[in-house]
Amino acid sequence: MIAAFSPRAFVPVAAIAGENLASRRNATPWYDGPTLLELLDQLPKAPPRTQQPLRMPLQAVYKFTKHGDDRRIFAGRIEAGRVAVGDKVVFSPSNKISTVRSIEAFNAPPRTTVEAGWSTGFTLTEEIYVTRGEVMSHVERPPLVSTRLRANMIWLGKKPLIAGRDYKLKLGTAAVPVQLHKINKVIDASELDHRLDKSSVDRNDVADVILEVRQQVAFDTTSDCEATGRFVIVDGYDVAGGGIITAMVADDLRDLRAEARTRDFNWVPGGVTAADRARRSGHRSALVMFVGKAGSGKERYARALERALFDAGRTAYMLDGKNVLLGVDNDLWVDAAQSELVRRFGEVVHLLLSAGLIVVSTTNAIGLADATAVQALIPDAPMLLVDIDPADASTQACDLRIRGTEPDADVIAKITALLDKRQITSRV
Repeated sequence: MIAAFSPRAFVPVAAIAGENLASRRNATPWYDGPTLLELLDQLPKAPPRTQQPLRMPLQAVYKFTKHGDDRRIFAGRIEAGRVAVGDKVVFSPSNKISTVRSIEAFNAPPRTTVEAGWSTGFTLTEEIYVTRGEVMSHVERPPLVSTRLRANMIWLGKKPLIAGRDYKLKLGTAAVPVQLHKINKVIDASELDHRLDKSSVDRNDVADVILEVRQQVAFDTTSDCEATGRFVIVDGYDVAGGGIITAMVADDLRDLRAEARTRDFNWVPGGVTAADRARRSGHRSALVMFVGKAGSGKERYARALERALFDAGRTAYMLDGKNVLLGVDNDLWVDAAQSELVRRFGEVVHLLLSAGLIVVSTTNAIGLADATAVQALIPDAPMLLVDIDPADASTQACDLRIRGTEPDADVIAKITALLDKRQITSRV
């Protein structure tokens, strides 16, 4: 929902005469309200950053292996709030939860608390896998997560900001592809009251827009946390614009994302951690999803990949959609809503990933639905999308695009290279 803002008061002023700025004059005898300065003095002050909810955009994860040091240090700058040893924290948008075991610093005495303004590192009681760009917070007050956000921004790029073109959004430590989804209004800086009806945001324009990122990101409105509520947009290699986030905008995956967050925040862990499983099997869990039109060869490649991973000693499993339909979906009517097929399929995938498997599947299981819906249900797991596109006309965001005529061995080699690059089958 887009937030609505109402003015606190209206003050008639005349700057030249100083009317109602610091004192009252005779020009507005009908106005008996406060002067502008009096009204400003009455505005509540923002709480200090140390009293705001915890926000630490993750900069990097460091792993030390020499001299018997097995620490995994999660490093970044605390932008707001404070954190102490023993605090339960969550990383968004992956929903990975753990507890702070220690606060680390180079050549400094040990400490049990740290607050906003400090660049520091943490070790956690559980070895979770999170990546740069996520935001650490307390479980009780996590940031917003969505693929759409409303923003006030100024555009300084040489080329106009237009819909349908990819840019890069830099928000905290995250850097993700972004597109212009909608222009609410463009303000001409020379005539502040004039709202322009435009299809693009030109150089030096100030605009109220809705941006859409390719993958979900964690953020706050700038009124709640300035550091995680401001951003810049890069066009090519140039910083072309920047602004502040004013609201989260609901997208099509909102309900699935809310379900995943509720599930993950209340998940009952077993006695074996994901890190334990990774050490035993030699790889992390992941989903490899083949997407594309029906009849493009998705199932053939999926079966071949499962066999190749298994022969290489990986714990892999092909999740055939028909098996899900015959079992978990047996109570559904033939014309069941696609959203429910996606939801149930995603929850089955989540269980298999929790068991430490590399899951191989196709969108046949969910009626060729957009695979990003599944991704919303498994935000804590790596996901590789392989798009089979015989016509070379697809605009689907993916990790690998093939035509469907390539030999199985060539496709498998490319996918295994991606798994290694993403540190799913390496550096465990």
